[in-house]
Amino acid sequence: LIAVFGLPPFSHENDADRGVLCGLSMMVEMAQNNVKASMGVTTGVAFCGVIGHISNRREYTVIGDSINLAARLMVAARAQKTEILIDQDTKTGLRE
Repeated sequence: LIAVFGLPPFSHENDADRGVLCGLSMMVEMAQNNVKASMGVTTGVAFCGVIGHISNRREYTVIGDSINLAARLMVAARAQKTEILIDQDTKTGLRE
């Protein structure tokens, strides 16, 4: 699952907070349902839009270094037996 905050025109000054709080909320819900998961939360620029050929498979997606880093953090969180890891840009962007 990929969740994205701050896509135009719905960006906010506290998107880092929103992303981390959403992640924490999701982890609480999953724990209550005995689902183990890990998550990587990053902040950065990414391409978002439809990719693929019009006559074949097309999908809306996000692509970029911050997306790849989130995937790596998710794997690292699982390996470290923790739930959520965030990158430095997200940590810097936190307001709460």
